[in-house]
Amino acid sequence: MNLHLLCGFPILYTNIDPNSYDKEKIVDTITNNYKKQNVRQNWSTSAYETNIHHSAGDESNKKFTFPNYDKLTKTYIKPLQEYKKFIGLKKDIGFDLCIANYTCSSHKSFMEPHIHFECEFSMIHYLKFDQSQHAPTIFLNPYESWEWWSRTLKNKINCEKTHQAWVYSELSYPTKEDDLIIFPSMFRHFVNNKPSKDPRITVASNITLIKDQRTSEDKKLNV
Repeated sequence: MNLHLLCGFPILYTNIDPNSYDKEKIVDTITNNYKKQNVRQNWSTSAYETNIHHSAGDESNKKFTFPNYDKLTKTYIKPLQEYKKFIGLKKDIGFDLCIANYTCSSHKSFMEPHIHFECEFSMIHYLKFDQSQHAPTIFLNPYESWEWWSRTLKNKINCEKTHQAWVYSELSYPTKEDDLIIFPSMFRHFVNNKPSKDPRITVASNITLIKDQRTSEDKKLNV
C-alpha cells in the first residue's frame, strides 16, 4: 500500500485481491452491457464529445444489467482506513463510500477531463487492465505555473519520483489490473482510450466526509 503526495494531493495507491470478491460476475455483467451498446453516455453535456460506455446518469436504464457490488465494497474498507489515517481526519469524522459508476471500452474513445463535484475524495478500481493494450488515467497538474516549470526545469532535475510531479502538465501511474487509487475529488483527470482486443473496465467511487455519530453496528461499510 503506497501512500504519498502528488502535486501536494494525498494519494493512496494499492491493489485489490481479485479472489476477495465476485470479480468475474461483475466483469461479465459490465462486458455484456458493453456488447449491447458500446457508447453509453448520459453523463457529459460538454463539447469534448465523450464517447465511452459509462453508467453514470443512466443507472435506471432497463436495457442494461446493474452490477452487484455488495461483495466488492467490503474490499475497500482497509484502503479507506489507511487513507483516513494518512490525511489526518479527526476522530469524529468518517467516510461514506458510494460506488458511483463503471466505465468500459475496447474502442478508441475519450473520457473528458473532469472532477467529482459530489464528494470530497474519489476512488478508481481497475478491474480489467492490460498495460500493453490500455491507456492509464491521466491526472492534470492543478497549478497554473506548470507550463513554465516544464519548459525550464524538466531537463535539469530528476523527475522520476512522484514528489517532482509539479514539473509536468500531465501525470499518470504505471497501472496494472486490480490496482486501486484514492485521491481528492478536485484532482482533474481524463482517459484517452486506445482500440484494444480486451475491454478496459474501471469502477469509480465517491467518498464523502460525514460526522461519525453512529454505533459500530450502524456503520456497516462506512469507515
